[in-house]
Amino acid sequence: VFIVQSFSPPVNDHVVELLMMLDIARGSGAREAHAVIPYFSFARSDKKDAPRISITGRLMAKLIETAGATHVITMTLHSPQVHGFFDMPTDALTARPTFKEYFKKQDLRQTIVISPDAGHANAAVRFAESLGLPMAAGNKTRVSDAEVRITNLIGEVSSYRRALIYDDEIASGASIEAVARLLIERGVEEITAACTHGVLSGAALTRVAESPIKKMIICDSINHEGKVLPPQFEILPCSGLFGEA
Repeated sequence: VFIVQSFSPPVNDHVVELLMMLDIARGSGAREAHAVIPYFSFARSDKKDAPRISITGRLMAKLIETAGATHVITMTLHSPQVHGFFDMPTDALTARPTFKEYFKKQDLRQTIVISPDAGHANAAVRFAESLGLPMAAGNKTRVSDAEVRITNLIGEVSSYRRALIYDDEIASGASIEAVARLLIERGVEEITAACTHGVLSGAALTRVAESPIKKMIICDSINHEGKVLPPQFEILPCSGLFGEA
């Protein structure tokens, strides 16, 4: 049995539904129960960054296993170490092939790939190499959940006309907005952003709409039905990647 459930709002309802469906499948005699979770939101809760904090990513992994899952398939975990929270076979896919196919058809002359922070630079390096492009990273300091400061860029960008910001997800939009404005200050004329998961919490839509970003590419790992997205947005399907897996 393959149960597809993304952890998008209302997240708690979707988590309980998945646990119930897994329990139903195993209780009905299914030899294997595969939990297909395109967006595992609890990957953001991966460490104790303050006293008495739950490492909720690990808790959710244990709940999914207890409910009866024999295998988990997900995509682009916010923190790669979350993969280790699962004791069952787990496949964390990447949307890189989907983005590569899309951008291979675009004009990439004088383009540089930008990672908003050093923490996700490795993924940005692999993406840039797949397109044959150079790469730079932002020097980011998080002030709060809704505010970040990007004071510098590691790498030379002033000689490039276009920038392609590559990240795992866009949540509040603060990081992408900050790095986009810094790129404009450094002489970049055209900015595109590619993020696997469009979480789009808080003022994210307003931030993108008012930012210098010309185009915002996201995957359909999170449902945005009923949400009016700014014209910059384009949504790419990731179902083919899960089907192949």
